[in-house]
Amino acid sequence: ALPGGLDPRIQFNDGKVDRRGRFVVGSTDSRMEQPIGDIYSLGADGSLSVIDRGICISNGPCWSPDDRTFYFSDSILNRIYAYDYDIATGTVANRRIFADTTALGGIPDGATVDSDGLMWMAICEGAKVVAFRPDGKVERIVDMPVKLTASVMFGGPDLDLLYVTSIDPAVM
Repeated sequence: ALPGGLDPRIQFNDGKVDRRGRFVVGSTDSRMEQPIGDIYSLGADGSLSVIDRGICISNGPCWSPDDRTFYFSDSILNRIYAYDYDIATGTVANRRIFADTTALGGIPDGATVDSDGLMWMAICEGAKVVAFRPDGKVERIVDMPVKLTASVMFGGPDLDLLYVTSIDPAVM
């Protein structure tokens, strides 16, 4: 074990900042075998808290437009979770399965939410990006010319362009 009790197999994977300036990031088992990762929230004041435990491969943190729902994925399980989110305190409650990506042919990776509340998820190994409605149902599937889609984000002057990153298969 490392100083402070950290397991050397733990690495950070995917994180984003909420509207109050908290950096929410998940840790991952570098061997992708066991649920030994956690989800951390680093406050703008430097405070650090664990908001969930038992994560194998952390991915896709994002929030609904009203900041009341936090989404987060455990890729090894093909699950996207939704939590009730308290923007004032940065705490979560009521973790539930939002969607399962098994039938989509790949694992949930990077994600974002649009202004209409659709949660857009890169489906790594599945060659697609999927938009989920707030109830977890699939709204749209966008087939991609690459198998290893990694993350998504809206950009452009009107935030109406969807940017998709991918992983070079040579590094896998």
